[in-house]
Amino acid sequence: MDNSCPTGSSFGFFVPIFFVVSGAKLDIKSIIANPIPMLLAFVALFLVRAVPQFVIYRTAIPDWAERASFSLLVGTALPIIVALTTIEVDAGAMTTSSAAALVGAGALTVLVFPLASSILSKRIKRSVDDEAAALV
Repeated sequence: MDNSCPTGSSFGFFVPIFFVVSGAKLDIKSIIANPIPMLLAFVALFLVRAVPQFVIYRTAIPDWAERASFSLLVGTALPIIVALTTIEVDAGAMTTSSAAALVGAGALTVLVFPLASSILSKRIKRSVDDEAAALV
């Protein structure tokens, strides 16, 4: 296992601390009652944050799997969503169910995107190892 990447530390340690410190209150009941807004926001975050990175870095990272892995990590979005929804709910400009859908979608990006990136990274490493073995 390669411990040189700080991704595990940031997603496994700092993000939960951020939730505790910010006092984020997630309205799980509204997500369970209607998960569609959260899922739509999740897809929107993917389209707005990850896909553009995939296109922008096509010359800098020519290998599609490496670029996809990078794009997924860059596409995660949670702290800014928690901060903005907390401010908006406190100001009365957003409902708690809308905030829960957005925060839930952000939490999904933090859970799903790094996992998918890790799977892609393992696949990349395996193909590189296979190519190296074929050369020997």
